[in-house]
Amino acid sequence: VLQRLLHILLPFQTMSLHIDVFSLGGRMCQAVIESHFKVIDLKRAIEESPSVKHHAQILLAGNYLLCNWENIADIDHGEITCLSRDPDLVLWLNHVDKEPSHTMLGVDMREFTPAARADFETMLAMTRRNVQFLEDASPRLLADADFMLRAARVNKDALLWASETLFGSRSFILAALRLDRHALQKATSELRADRDFVKEASLIDQFCIR
Repeated sequence: VLQRLLHILLPFQTMSLHIDVFSLGGRMCQAVIESHFKVIDLKRAIEESPSVKHHAQILLAGNYLLCNWENIADIDHGEITCLSRDPDLVLWLNHVDKEPSHTMLGVDMREFTPAARADFETMLAMTRRNVQFLEDASPRLLADADFMLRAARVNKDALLWASETLFGSRSFILAALRLDRHALQKATSELRADRDFVKEASLIDQFCIR
């Protein structure tokens, strides 16, 4: 019983990560960050070294785009590439990429530019605030499986705005089922008529076919 209480009362274990960050021109810095922190914290750590403001940074782990509110522990952080963001998009992220309880000061949605509507991180930040902002997302983003699945992790209702083309994708529907058991109902009739596919889906969530 004592061991169980100690397990509950002791803080969770964490560790310091030393992450090498590179630009296209070579090594930028080594950021030191705790393993339970988020990508936004990594950006702030990078900001302290080469003085690149955190919202001006685009971070990639290989080809995977790192978004601010993802957990560092969930990503491959062996080597990170840092690119520069368009200054206009930096302004939008400064406005919208806050905790949802905080006010978006100075934001006029009538000035929401096509570039912002098509930007992966900007629209994901908007989704964190209100999933209905996906109505303003570019068709290209709404047809991007990676974007829609990450948006659905923020709010499963994001799937309501996914492009119809994604509902014919076997891999997309199976991934979406892990986030929303109703995803199978959105699949094309061809997929739902595929017995092997439905069987595979039921292994993910046995209630999805009801």
